Amino acid sequence: MASKHQAVRTEPVRAWRGVQAHALDAILRDAVDLAIWERALAAGLSAAIGQADLGGVEFLRFETPADRVAEELCLAFLEAGIEGDGWALAEDAQLLACAFARNLGIDDVAIRLEHVTGDACRRFHADYVSARLITTYSGPGTQWLDAEAAARHEAGIAPHPTEIRQLREGDVGIFKGRRWPGATSIVHRSPPILASGAARLLLVIDPARSQPGQIMGAAR
Repeated sequence: MASKHQAVRTEPVRAWRGVQAHALDAILRDAVDLAIWERALAAGLSAAIGQADLGGVEFLRFETPADRVAEELCLAFLEAGIEGDGWALAEDAQLLACAFARNLGIDDVAIRLEHVTGDACRRFHADYVSARLITTYSGPGTQWLDAEAAARHEAGIAPHPTEIRQLREGDVGIFKGRRWPGATSIVHRSPPILASGAARLLLVIDPARSQPGQIMGAAR
């Protein structure tokens, strides 16, 4: 059995999981369509999110160099009138943006931070991007399908509830999209939460529109 400190590739799902940040680098492998960093949010980060009242974010979106994400996000908090110190979240978002940009061989990223309370994007779909990073800072994580269930979904057969996989709160996933050459794009959705009254604080990172992703030297 593999150590919990090692990344493990799950063949039918084409996903790579690991408990260290470098698990995200596996997205460059041809045999991997979803790289997951399984992490528990640090207590300080969770506390900072609560203290900053980031539930009032609603929707923030901008493009910036990956190494300026923290600065730009803090400015966005200020302009949106968010009270409290959002620096811990901003620093974490920049860490993720830099990892994403490094793997795709790009400089600029598109950041979206959203407070989700409804069932938007509840239908399973694959994104028209080369790749997308998704993490949920609070609330239920993104749901996705393995290759077999995704193929049946494309054929019009709804997935059985037992086939729906889900990221945990704090997990980070890099999902290959329809524009990644030769990849099987990951079919996923936002979890339906309206009936439960739950809320999510969601971070999505895409390549900036000016540079859709160069995808340098995929490993095998």
